[in-house]
Amino acid sequence: MTNNSNTFLLESKLKRLKISFAKVNGKITIGKPKVDYTQLFGLIILPIFLGLAASIFLITSAPEFRESYSGKIFGGIVLFFSIGVINILRILAKMKANKELKILEYKTIIIKTKEVSKRFDANNTKDFEYTIKKVDKETYEGKLFLIDTTSQKHLILGFDDENEQYVTDDLSWFSDYFKKHLQQN
Repeated sequence: MTNNSNTFLLESKLKRLKISFAKVNGKITIGKPKVDYTQLFGLIILPIFLGLAASIFLITSAPEFRESYSGKIFGGIVLFFSIGVINILRILAKMKANKELKILEYKTIIIKTKEVSKRFDANNTKDFEYTIKKVDKETYEGKLFLIDTTSQKHLILGFDDENEQYVTDDLSWFSDYFKKHLQQN
C-alpha cells in the first residue's frame, strides 16, 4: 500500500508519458511503456514507407527525369528514413529504460528484474537523482535513478519530451514523489 492515498497525479503523469501501470490492492505496479499506435504509424511506419516508395520511384523513373530530380528525391529519401529510424530508436530507448517492474508498496519500492527482486525503503535508499540528455534537435531524454546506500544507481523511470523544461519538471516531481513515498527526510 502506498503512503500517499492520493495517487491521482502520479497516475496522470504516467498516463501522459505512456508508461503503463496498474493499481491493485493499494499497490501500484509501474511497468513498460504502452505502445502508441498513432505515433508508431505516423512517426515510424509512414516515413519508412514513403522512403521506400520514393526509392522505388527513383529507381524505376525515366533516365532524363532521374538526372533532373535525383538530388531532391534522394534528399527526401534520406529525410524519411532518418525520421523513421530516429523514432524507432526513441521508442526502443524508452522501452529499455522502463523494462523492469517497479512496485510501490507501503514505504517501499520493489524493483523486479528477470533475475532478482530488490526492495528499497528509507533505510537503504540514499537519494534520487535524474539526468537529462539532448537526444536530437527537438528531443530530450530524462532518466530517474534511485541511489542506494552503497551508491549503486537503479533506474526507476525513463521518458522523453520535446521540451527540456517539461522533462526537468516531471523528473523533479517524480523524485519528490518517491522521496515522500519512502518517507525520506
